Amino acid sequence: MKGTLFIAAITILSCLPASSLHAKKKIITLTEHFTTDNKIKWDEEERSLIGNIPFILHNQNIFYIYSGVLLEEAKLTIKDKYNHIVYTTIETMLPHEENVFILNIEKGNYTIELESKGSIYSGYFEITE
Repeated sequence: MKGTLFIAAITILSCLPASSLHAKKKIITLTEHFTTDNKIKWDEEERSLIGNIPFILHNQNIFYIYSGVLLEEAKLTIKDKYNHIVYTTIETMLPHEENVFILNIEKGNYTIELESKGSIYSGYFEITE
């Protein structure tokens, strides 16, 4: 499984423009969840590692979201370690383009969630400066 994730990350990174890969950008590893009847469930059989899962990088307070497909009315939410929402927005994210969000977030550990068309992608990251 880890080997497959590594191959998927390399594949996605190779598709990104070289100018957008800066040494300080960090990958936020996402887990995909599916929703049914307002309940979140994990379904390993239905997930896809390449193409459909958005890819998120961050450089402290700057977030770069990439997707192979159009994400219409995607809800982006960032929560602090106490599960308080510190940022939320609903945006349309274009495929194969760098979708950039510049936020003012203090040092700490956070959760990022991206919800689109019945799927929720979540990951963890840390702001150190």
